[in-house]
Amino acid sequence: MLIIFAVLFSFFSYSCESSAQENDQKLDPYGGYLNIKTEPTGRFYVKELDDRYFLITPEGHGFISLGVTHTGGLLRGNAEEAEFFKTVWMGNHEKAAQVIKSNLLSWGYNSLGYDSNFKTPKILPFMADCYTSRNSLWKSKKDFHFEDVFSDDWKKEAKLKIQAMVRESKDSPFLIGYYWTDMPAWDLDYAKRTMGSNWVDYIRSLPVESPGKKRYLEFLADNAGKENDQLFLRLIAKEYYKCIGEETRRLAPKSLIFGERYQGRALNYDIVKEALPYIDVVSVQPSGVEFMEKEFDKLHEISGKPILICDHQCSFPTADHSKTIWKQLESVEAVNQAHNEYFELAFSKPYMIGYHRCQYINRYKKGKLKQGLIQSNGEPYKGLVENVLKANKKVHSKFLHNTQN
Repeated sequence: MLIIFAVLFSFFSYSCESSAQENDQKLDPYGGYLNIKTEPTGRFYVKELDDRYFLITPEGHGFISLGVTHTGGLLRGNAEEAEFFKTVWMGNHEKAAQVIKSNLLSWGYNSLGYDSNFKTPKILPFMADCYTSRNSLWKSKKDFHFEDVFSDDWKKEAKLKIQAMVRESKDSPFLIGYYWTDMPAWDLDYAKRTMGSNWVDYIRSLPVESPGKKRYLEFLADNAGKENDQLFLRLIAKEYYKCIGEETRRLAPKSLIFGERYQGRALNYDIVKEALPYIDVVSVQPSGVEFMEKEFDKLHEISGKPILICDHQCSFPTADHSKTIWKQLESVEAVNQAHNEYFELAFSKPYMIGYHRCQYINRYKKGKLKQGLIQSNGEPYKGLVENVLKANKKVHSKFLHNTQN
């Protein structure tokens, strides 16, 4: 196993070095395109240049974020992953971070999504995140919970989480920006269907003396006793985003706010509108194989902001795992074709500033494989990583050579 790892590490380090030598005249230290130049500010920010949105690196160069999420999952570990981390990397977080960096760069990635190895923010552009609500749609019903956002207790707790997130990351020039909750259950019908309740139902069920129930009764009185769940949901969102938005902006006035990571199949445009005063980018975790062109076009039209695909993939069965998370296609070849078509259309959109692939290393959930770019023993899925390198290089080439059409 150690021999296999040594060969892999040597290969990927070489690939990374070769790639760096090839691009050292084209990219800045953050991966920004030297030919796309604007004002340096020492922080990442967003700017529209020649009718196209770009992230801008601290040195003032255009940057399209091609990243991978959950590199931190390696350190939490299923049994195989924990053993791999212990025996191959000797429990050394810095060594793990360097190998992750080498691998990602050698596959054409330039950044990290959320949930990253805590050492990698020092060496690659990254996203910081915290959970200001417990209503993520992927949670079990036991752990899932709505919040009384009108209560001082929730506001205090949410602010403490934001303060911790900013404190841990604010001094890193590699910070791209901040996220809040992942896949929040905003849409009334979808939440009711999948979780058995929705946010308005929850507030309505609170005790009479609770802040949320008092606000709901005020709402009814103002509307002659008529219930309007969608309208009250917007009031929940207004209160929620005002609290977390103002606190994040107060603590990090010069940093980008990417907001919540909305689930594509449950997009609620009314809720996005309430978040707009506090966010710089709309972040979406789409499902399915095909790029949601109409939905993304509408979202940009409504928001007037750039969009980041913050978590996405499709998967294929393996000899050991016939059941996989995300949309499953019949083979790695089919996944590669779908991925290439997705990229082609997504990056034809002038509002698209990045794509973050879900999962660095294999993980398992309820007997299903959450497929990574590498297997649990550290060996890459060769056909998969070869294709993502080609797809990523094509995106980079588009902007390195100013062929944006």
